[in-house]
Amino acid sequence: MKRRLSLLLAVFMVIGLTSAFAIEDPIPFKGEFPFSKEPINLDVFSMRGVYAQGDFNDLKCWEWLKENTNIGLKFEAYTDDVITEKLSLKLASSDLPDLFFKCSMDTSAVLKYANDGVFIPITPYLEEYAPHFYYQLQNDPSLRAFLTMPDGEIYGFNYIVSASNFMTPPVFVNGEWLEKLGYEEVPADLEELKQLFIKVRDTDLNGNGENDEVPLIATSLDNLYRLFAGAFGINTRGRTSFYFDADEEGNLRYIPTSEGYRKLLRYFKELYQEGLMYKEIFDSSIANMTAVGEQDRIFLSKGSIHYVGAANKDKFVGVETIFKGPDGHQLNADVGNPIFNMNTFITYENKHPEETVRLIDYFYSREGVELMFAGFEGVTFERNEAGNPVYNDYVQNNPDGLLNEEVLGSYVPWGGGANPSMAEDRVFGENMFNDAEKAVCKVRIKSGPEVVWGQFNFSDEQYSRLSILKTDIDTYVQEMRAKFITGDADLDADWENYVNTLNRMGLEEYYSINQSGLEAFKKAAGLE
Repeated sequence: MKRRLSLLLAVFMVIGLTSAFAIEDPIPFKGEFPFSKEPINLDVFSMRGVYAQGDFNDLKCWEWLKENTNIGLKFEAYTDDVITEKLSLKLASSDLPDLFFKCSMDTSAVLKYANDGVFIPITPYLEEYAPHFYYQLQNDPSLRAFLTMPDGEIYGFNYIVSASNFMTPPVFVNGEWLEKLGYEEVPADLEELKQLFIKVRDTDLNGNGENDEVPLIATSLDNLYRLFAGAFGINTRGRTSFYFDADEEGNLRYIPTSEGYRKLLRYFKELYQEGLMYKEIFDSSIANMTAVGEQDRIFLSKGSIHYVGAANKDKFVGVETIFKGPDGHQLNADVGNPIFNMNTFITYENKHPEETVRLIDYFYSREGVELMFAGFEGVTFERNEAGNPVYNDYVQNNPDGLLNEEVLGSYVPWGGGANPSMAEDRVFGENMFNDAEKAVCKVRIKSGPEVVWGQFNFSDEQYSRLSILKTDIDTYVQEMRAKFITGDADLDADWENYVNTLNRMGLEEYYSINQSGLEAFKKAAGLE
């Protein structure tokens, strides 16, 4: 989207129907090397992804950055299986680094260490020393709202993941079976879709002499829920806010007590009890789905086409159809927000905050994104006709049999996530997704919500209450969802008791806190 966000379009984050978010493509590097006239050395505490090779200090990108910026980095790095424990110990110690890097923290943790004075605010440095990150802040009020703490300051850099395949997942169908059944495309109407599923169930499409075909499958029930929610008029603000959205009047709504939610569960109950949905959906996983796919039993699903297994993945084609529910709702609600947790923070020990901000900000420039996710031209990537970096044969078909991520793990730090950078289409999407997946996602996202909410921020006291309320309420909702679908609870006879139980568990307070978070979001975004 090549325009400024118009505050007239919506009261929250606006999503143009031809371009998913107000997050822009990274701009070319605007600064000058070096970032410091005199050599600077920083002590850094970092997460290292599972694909990082050798000593994290020896990644080729650190050498390149030192030569060009005059800033050297000395890392204390830990893998993601122990990073939480190591990070807690480091934050509680008197031996703080200059910089925490790739250390994802939720906003309640950031608020705690900001209040303790461990992290310094980076707000005063952004406009002058972080032009690439600041550019995104200026264009996307929801990014600014998410990063801004109650004191009005920003304390960390965050991960922005705007690649189309993350923003909305691909949906795919066995094209050979679809053609055998006489369909040119997957129907949008849910009753017609159910009739198609019945034909799949009752036809020996894989030719093994059994009716073992699975009409509908996913790696989890949540993923099927996200796929169909928009057809029932719920999750109108995308998938990030899983249980809260806005109703038709624009008011905050708790989805699991809504009539649209009950209608969705009723449809799922029909599919499940009639053998049209994967029977193990409540305990499903990528491994489960792949096993079913290798047996040539899958008809329709979502996620990565690779989940169906190598043996039959070439039979699958993208599904552009957006399902239409009984009340006429037709929305792709399975659209996420590109804004992830803050992960990189400057501590009070750092004597060079301006230069450090410049260094981190480089990873939000076009060239910095290429370095983070593709490495070095002529070494790990070449350019295609569009000028985009494409992993070369050394990465794609490594002579030592290494995965792409493992090859790049000797050069760059992005593996494992929590990167202070942008995983966007031009670099990340170009190399991590196949053409069929990219094509269908770019179509499906056009039918996404005009408004997608990001995460809300709360006060210390509110976070404390939410940690209790959310755990208990969400657990009960998930338990009852399964019972309603399997028939262990009745959607008519037991619904009132279900709602009353939620009320007794503190739903009113839960709702009130989220209403406060929404109002704070609007204020921080400048959208009041």
